[in-house]
Amino acid sequence: MFPRKSLFAILLAIALVSSACSASETSTATAVAVATLPPTATDTPRPTNTATPTLTPSATPTPTSTKTPTPSPTVTASATATRAPTRVPVTPKPSITRTAPPAHVYLDRTTLPFQVNDFSKSLEEAHSSFQLFANTMQQIVNDGVTGNCSSYQRSRSDWLGLPAYADVPPAWHSIYLDYVTLLDDAVAITAPINQVCAAGGGTVDSDTDRKIVEFFTTNQNHFYELIQAANALK
Repeated sequence: MFPRKSLFAILLAIALVSSACSASETSTATAVAVATLPPTATDTPRPTNTATPTLTPSATPTPTSTKTPTPSPTVTASATATRAPTRVPVTPKPSITRTAPPAHVYLDRTTLPFQVNDFSKSLEEAHSSFQLFANTMQQIVNDGVTGNCSSYQRSRSDWLGLPAYADVPPAWHSIYLDYVTLLDDAVAITAPINQVCAAGGGTVDSDTDRKIVEFFTTNQNHFYELIQAANALK
């Protein structure tokens, strides 16, 4: 048995202890309710190594054979009738009427055996004589002066004095025939002058003078061509 005082003291102690526990729980509960939770640290994710995509080379396209177009046959236009071009008439050069020399002209010439150098010299002499007489006649026609029979007779003697040639080689035939024919034609075309001079004087008509000038002017050029042809054959 406990004394009353002791019992009362025990009950009071229990009451106080009980009250203190209740107050402590209330205070703890309130503190828990008021306390703010510290911020939770957020884990920052570490960077991960992202695999770099590897470029895979695409397959090279295999060239396909291209068909070469076969050219289609060209259609040839059928020939059409084409009118032949109209030919422009060529005005012929004034022809020189050749008077056939008397047959004895050939016989009167001295005939020599053909030698290239001798014949070439004869061509040059004939060319010089034709050139001189062409200039003389042109002056007479232009100035209207009287011709000189002595000058004419010297030229005529030259034409008749140039020799003929025998045994002319075939390659020289055409040159030789032109040579001897032109000399004879010179004698023939100047026959009117020869007649006037033989009669002691007179006149020759202008048409005859014109033909004579034309003949010698044209053929002194032709003799030059013959000389060139002869040089080519040497």
